[in-house]
Amino acid sequence: MITRKQTITKLVLFFGTVFLVLFCWNWKTDNQENSLKVFLDVCSQSVQLITVNPADLVNLHNLNGKELFTTFGLFAEEIHSFDICVERLRMRRFNVDLVHSNELDNYQKKTKRSPCQYIAYQSEGKVIQVVILFIRDNFVWIPAVPQGEETQIWVKLKQSHFRTHARAFDKFDVNEDYWNEYSIYVPSDTTHYLWQFPESKFIECDSKTAENFFQKHDPYRDTNVDPNSRKMNGMMKGLLEVKSRMSGMMKHSFLACGTLLGWARQCGLIAFTTDIDFGGFAKQYSEEVQNAFLGNRIARLKSRLGLTNDSLELRMKLGKMDLDLFMLYETETTYWLGGHILDENNQWKRYRVTYPKFTLCSCSLGGHRFNLPCEYSKLLALEYGKDWYNPKKNWHLGDQLNFEWIGHWPKELESKINKIYP
Repeated sequence: MITRKQTITKLVLFFGTVFLVLFCWNWKTDNQENSLKVFLDVCSQSVQLITVNPADLVNLHNLNGKELFTTFGLFAEEIHSFDICVERLRMRRFNVDLVHSNELDNYQKKTKRSPCQYIAYQSEGKVIQVVILFIRDNFVWIPAVPQGEETQIWVKLKQSHFRTHARAFDKFDVNEDYWNEYSIYVPSDTTHYLWQFPESKFIECDSKTAENFFQKHDPYRDTNVDPNSRKMNGMMKGLLEVKSRMSGMMKHSFLACGTLLGWARQCGLIAFTTDIDFGGFAKQYSEEVQNAFLGNRIARLKSRLGLTNDSLELRMKLGKMDLDLFMLYETETTYWLGGHILDENNQWKRYRVTYPKFTLCSCSLGGHRFNLPCEYSKLLALEYGKDWYNPKKNWHLGDQLNFEWIGHWPKELESKINKIYP
């Protein structure tokens, strides 16, 4: 039989345990909050700390939530000022690790190493990750962190978007905002930044593949086209116009076909090409896209082939060059695009090119940020063979492994599938 004294003892032990758990939890939470407050107290008046994590931008008031880390961005020109903050943080019992990246060294081509990240933390507090935003030509670039030992700190950062992949964004300005009484900054066009984020993983073109290509093949040998010629500048201007217009409508576009091949094989455009290839997603298409290029002085829409729900292709004129914007259609496991060729009877013959499903990443072309399929090498192997990095002298449309002719449009649709614009 349990005595009254035993009952009271058990109740005391139970409530004491609950109190201890709650006390420890609150103590840990307070420490996390205090870590962020101390960090901002030391640094927010000295440098522009930019909120770059998507979840924080969606709910800025939750900046100090239950997550084990918080991420800020810092433009590279402020590294020196932040180094002063680092010394002050260490005086406030912070540990601050400087993380370097070989990727950054290769880009800067300097012997002096600059950090690509700072990791600030206290024994029981929140980990604060500060990533460096470099202006690389005409876009913002954040280098990847090299894989290292899985320390307790790196385990806390496991879910960070800025750990294992470099990222790239269109250049952006920042606006001042506040968390509690502390000054922080956010991208001026937060909506556009968040829209870009899922496709921001950055892929560097393979400079070794490009060097090998130029050593074996002179792409300008049989032409009078110089890489800095008016033609090449016009091609880049057209690419930027289409990318800018599509991005402004928050509709994705990406390098495709021969233009993708040029980036992958030689880190640039193919000088002797006769057209430029871009892809988009049919589910994002609207008349707004067509209207953006009607009468456009840089990329003028000259014809629209196919139907909105089948094989849609926009053909544009860039001076003497052509640009094709193909709309890709989605199935459960693939994407496919439809193209058109005039046959000997002056009828539009249709073809289909099918790709395994892919995701989009970012790359640099001509010093500008573009999207491309992350799995680009698999796609190029289907279109140009496993040795796609070697030029094919006798390559023709239809040689692709993922290509099929699908006949002609029905006669009753001929008037609808080819619209010509002045």
